[in-house]
Amino acid sequence: MKKFEILEHKADIKIKVIGSSLEELFKNAVWAMAQILSAEAAKSEFKIQNLKFKIKVKSADREILLVDFLNDILGESQINQAIYPEVRFLDFQPEGVQGMAYLKAEISGYPIERFDEDVKAVTYHDLNIHQKEGGIWEATILFDV
Repeated sequence: MKKFEILEHKADIKIKVIGSSLEELFKNAVWAMAQILSAEAAKSEFKIQNLKFKIKVKSADREILLVDFLNDILGESQINQAIYPEVRFLDFQPEGVQGMAYLKAEISGYPIERFDEDVKAVTYHDLNIHQKEGGIWEATILFDV
């Protein structure tokens, strides 16, 4: 199964991410963002994952959780001139616990020489997460460039 595809958009980068579960959908969204930032992400299995950080995100719902999660990783990417294609979830509650969607994860990546795209932010515009027939999850995500 394909992890993501780039959709047509006039000014920004719009993608559709696919996963067999919400957890896999979030992981594939991180991987897709890393690929947008640098084509080197496709070769990540050959790189030593030498940059790691832990992240905690709480949000009102799973859609906001995904955008906040990706924006936090994007911020680390920009600060460290690095891409982070790998995620290991330590706690994953996208449907919410006590009214809040929540995740805790360890993110792994490596430094790069330059970014292929100047992604400014992951946006809420046209954001959509839904489950299709057969149980496959899809998300539409827009990156402001």
